[in-house]
Amino acid sequence: MKPEHWDKFLEDMANSFELKGRYREVFSIRFAYENWHKNDEEVWQLAQAASLESYKKQMTDVYKQFAISSNGCPNLTQGIRGAGKFEKLRVWLKETQHLLWLNNLAPKPLESPFYVELLPIELECYQALLQPGAFVRIKAPPQMGKTLLLDRVLAQLRSKGYQTLHFNFGLEDSEIFTSYSQFSQSFCAGISQLLDLPDCLEDYWSENLGSNRNTTKYFEKYLLTERTSPLILALNRVDRVFEHETIALDFCRLLRGWYDRARQSDRRGGIWQQLRLVVAHSTDVYSSLNINSSPLAGVGKVFLLPEFSLQQLQDLARRYQLDLTDVQIEELMNLIGGHPYLVRQAFDYLRDRQVSWQEFLQISCTDSSPFSNYLRQLLWTLQQARSLAKAFFGSSHI
Repeated sequence: MKPEHWDKFLEDMANSFELKGRYREVFSIRFAYENWHKNDEEVWQLAQAASLESYKKQMTDVYKQFAISSNGCPNLTQGIRGAGKFEKLRVWLKETQHLLWLNNLAPKPLESPFYVELLPIELECYQALLQPGAFVRIKAPPQMGKTLLLDRVLAQLRSKGYQTLHFNFGLEDSEIFTSYSQFSQSFCAGISQLLDLPDCLEDYWSENLGSNRNTTKYFEKYLLTERTSPLILALNRVDRVFEHETIALDFCRLLRGWYDRARQSDRRGGIWQQLRLVVAHSTDVYSSLNINSSPLAGVGKVFLLPEFSLQQLQDLARRYQLDLTDVQIEELMNLIGGHPYLVRQAFDYLRDRQVSWQEFLQISCTDSSPFSNYLRQLLWTLQQARSLAKAFFGSSHI
């Protein structure tokens, strides 16, 4: 059976281990679930390599990349050849890394003793979604706590009798972003599935209408028309949509159109007032789309998640039962700021490894650092956005 979200997992692994160009392509094809039981002679043509030898050389470099990393596959290159390397790396990816990846993907328990309340944002977000036709945007860099905040707000709304849906674009396959028509139909089908309703696209999709009109008709005539109570629809990881400029622009126009319809005082406006939207996305979107001048500019209520304060770090350290002085907490803030994910990585490391504070500082900027995967992802992002990299490094380093 294909592991859950395997294609997205491979994409994230390629990012984490800095696989680019042909190396990224051959890795993704070789470790695709449908190719697990094929040999190199069958796979090299699927990878569109120039020859079998060329393919094998590329795979050798891929294995090397996973072997040399401090967080890579142990003993991958020691006395193992060819198919043995593939099987060892496949098992490591499936049995070790995939489980860790799924654990990080899953929402953390809502009552975690390590949750830091985002007051007053959490309360204001909840109150905003009580309004008919509400539109809320939650913005923050990656891993700042957007998903956890969403889950807590949705849980509060469910406790008051509201129906909530959490649609995560981070789980979508890359192929749905190849055209806006395919994206729109997949989106409608996905919402139907979350509502436990049959997919009725054939009944509501017209070839004579554009995708936005078809999507609007599908919601208005099928998903919303019989509702007698509000539906809270949370759209998470929308930054994946923003990476595709044409799709992003049309999708923003769609959401803006729904927001405007809910402002109408007629029967159709009443239907759209039943839908309350909350959109969560990263501020680190490097496509040419400027979300602040997009069709969503000025729409609804926007919440920007802050970093942890010094006081919040001190409180969280006590909950981790870490004996850190105020000076050490300030040193940590000078190192990583108050970024929630990095703070938790640091505290997890200090608690689990039981290293001294000086030892922690010494390894914090090395490959053994608890921040290494995060920094690799930032480096990969810089390398993909040349204009950003030029501003960061200077033209001589590009």
